[in-house]
Amino acid sequence: MASSGGFLRLDAEREALSGLEALQAWQARALNVLLGVLALVATPALIAAVAEAFRYPERRAALSVFGALYVFLLLLALFRRIPHRIRLYGLLILGYVLAITALLRGGLVGDGRLYLVVLPIFALIFADLRLGLWAGAFSLLIHLVFALFAALGWLSQWVVVKENPTAPTDWIYATVVFLMMLAGLLVLVGFFNRVTLRTLRSTQRSAQELAKAYSLLEGQAREQERRARWLEVATLVIREASRFLDPDASLSHSADEMVRRLNLEGVIFYLATPQGELVAHAIAEGHPEPGGIAPPGPSPMAREAFRSGTLQMGWIGSLYEVSIPLRVQERTLGVMAVWFPTEVRQEGPEVVVLELVADQLSIILENARVFSETQASLRELQDLYRRYTAEAWERFARIAPESVRLWTGPEEVPEGVWQGLFEQARALGSAVTGQEDSRYLLAVPVKLRGVTIGVLGFHRDQEAGPWRAEEIVTAQMVAERLALSIENARLLEEAQRRAARERLAAEIMSRIRASLDPDTVLKTTVRELGRALRARWAAVEVTELPKGTSSS
Repeated sequence: MASSGGFLRLDAEREALSGLEALQAWQARALNVLLGVLALVATPALIAAVAEAFRYPERRAALSVFGALYVFLLLLALFRRIPHRIRLYGLLILGYVLAITALLRGGLVGDGRLYLVVLPIFALIFADLRLGLWAGAFSLLIHLVFALFAALGWLSQWVVVKENPTAPTDWIYATVVFLMMLAGLLVLVGFFNRVTLRTLRSTQRSAQELAKAYSLLEGQAREQERRARWLEVATLVIREASRFLDPDASLSHSADEMVRRLNLEGVIFYLATPQGELVAHAIAEGHPEPGGIAPPGPSPMAREAFRSGTLQMGWIGSLYEVSIPLRVQERTLGVMAVWFPTEVRQEGPEVVVLELVADQLSIILENARVFSETQASLRELQDLYRRYTAEAWERFARIAPESVRLWTGPEEVPEGVWQGLFEQARALGSAVTGQEDSRYLLAVPVKLRGVTIGVLGFHRDQEAGPWRAEEIVTAQMVAERLALSIENARLLEEAQRRAARERLAAEIMSRIRASLDPDTVLKTTVRELGRALRARWAAVEVTELPKGTSSS
């Protein structure tokens, strides 16, 4: 949105610049037209002044002045390459000269005040407000100066027309001046009206385009907000679902969260059985009703999504269903069916986000399956290892009976005292305390990976007090380390016995291979095996093959 706002601001700045350039271009065109109109309208007045100069030679000096002003006006009208500001200043100078001349000639009866009023309007229209104000102040200053001259009596020697003239030439001159001012104002107002209308239409079009752009951006912003909300909910659902190890609990929680946070009508997760049937494992409804709105079985679209492995969507009664397969690699685990109250687009944010959720939930389900199988295999290994450990220690106890019970201390406690306490510690798998006559007893099981392979027994006199919790913990820590130590010792002893057997077998085989005579080989085998096994008697018998048995 910030980027869109920046583009709109740049467009507004460009439009403002183009509007200013258009206004300046209009001012230049309007000034060209006004100067042409003024030159055209002033031509009859100049002709009349020439004719009057021939009739009245005393007015030829005034003709030269008007002729110079007319030539100056023609130059301003014809040389359009002169900068606009300079031509405008020239027009204002020309107007003020005419205003002063009219005031000197006719005073309040003449056209001087008309010039003083119109010229600030020209400055305001062709330039700006500041120049218009300066021109207005200058017109007021000229008017005040002539008022001062009139009060001092200085105008009496300059004013020619001292009464209301009735001569035709005076009326023609006044009409020409009036026509010049009227034509100029009409041209300016006409041009200004045209450019105003054009500007208003352009502004209206720009406003409509801006309104359309704003509406489009607003719609895109709403779409992005909706997509962001769906993505946020999808992230939350996936994160929460990954916390569960049970697939059914994960799917149930995901269905409830999607319905609650996205205002859906319902969500159903179907998982495939080994026989390829879809079974509902999680159902969540947005507006539960008596009897529910969930169908009795998978919809045709859910079955088709499972069969084809592609997304299916369409109306099911009054609800719009989107069925998305739960796929991992090339396997389809099930289907996620989502119900909407209205139709949704396949390329819309809802379907895109639901496909993302389905993909992630498929991975979570596959990971849960792999984890469950791994846990089962681990439990089998642990059970197998416990059985192996128990059998190994039973064999060790039979081989080394002197290691079954060890005792140290100034006196031996009768075995009957320990028997019940030891059995209780073995059964519980934890430390057990007891009391016998003048002793406090403690039995701590020696456990190796969950298998009790022995029991440590402690006793002390009653003067030492009962066994404290920290002492029991210390004994348990010692028992844990003891289990590892004696297991390592047992494994070492077993490895040594295995190595001894291998070495003895290798020695016997080396002696047997020393001769190629069968009788010698048999005698050597019987003798060496009997010696190794400490047997009092050893024999070997070679028999014939039964009849009908092939020697191959």
